[in-house]
This record gives sequence, C-alpha cells and structure tokens, in this order.
Amino acid sequence: MQDIEYLQRLAAELNRLQPSVDLYNELVGEQIRKNKCQLLTIAGASRELGVSRETVEEMLMDPALPRIFVGKSQQVRLQFSELIKYISNRAANWYRYSTRK
Repeated sequence: MQDIEYLQRLAAELNRLQPSVDLYNELVGEQIRKNKCQLLTIAGASRELGVSRETVEEMLMDPALPRIFVGKSQQVRLQFSELIKYISNRAANWYRYSTRK
C-alpha cells in the first residue's frame, strides 16, 4: 500500500513539474539552434550552465553525456547542442538522478 501511495505522490509531482520542463525546453531551443556546433571546455560549460566546474565534472561521470577529446593531452570538449540535450533529458527524467528518496 505504501508503494502505491509513493507512486501516486511521484506521479503528482511529475505532473506538477512538467510545465516547467516544457518551458525550459522551449527557451533553450533557440539557443541550441544558434550554437549548434560550438565546442566548450569544462570551464566554458560550467559558465554556460551557471554551475560549478565540479558539477560539470560530475556530469562527465555519466557516459550518457557525449564528449570529444582534443589534442595530445586529450582535453575534454563538449558540444553545446549535445550538452543542452543531455541537460534537457536529465531535467525531464530528474527522478532517475535524484539522490532524495
């Protein structure tokens, strides 16, 4: 019975958050089209997202985030459009990434 109540609360929360996710996706859509091929460093990605470098490095632990390696030192670069797609997917599926239970 507790599982059903938990799932009902989770579904209600998802329904409450869906308009915010839709608005976010709409707002970043234009930005994606403008910067489709731009490559970002980790520092650049953190500036674009308004998060710390450590947060971007944590995201890079997820193999679902596409990245390329450049130069002899194999520095990480993130394609702007792919980064936004990843963030959008993560926002839409926040419950998979949440540490709260």
